[in-house]
Amino acid sequence: MQRVLKVGIPAIIVACFIVGCAHTQTRQVEEYGGLVVNCGEGDAQVYVEEMLIGEADDFMSNSCAYPLESGRSYIVKIVKEGYKPYSEEVYVTGGSIKVDAKLNKL
Repeated sequence: MQRVLKVGIPAIIVACFIVGCAHTQTRQVEEYGGLVVNCGEGDAQVYVEEMLIGEADDFMSNSCAYPLESGRSYIVKIVKEGYKPYSEEVYVTGGSIKVDAKLNKL
């Protein structure tokens, strides 16, 4: 019986640690979403809540998505000289949020 306790208790502690870590990692993913921008004008400027975050080509796939806190909405604006600005409100719940913007010439 002592031998079972010596092996069993450390195994239980390790199992609890692993489960705890997995839970923490899942929770972190849900706290943020990623903004992906699809725009024919890759050098168009992208704004989130009036703050310039870069150019459209900077955020064209999930691997380079711009991180946004989930549980709220954001105004995304895409601007390029000579084109009508594009604006969209997005609500972030986790995962990727894709904005498909078609800029029209003035």
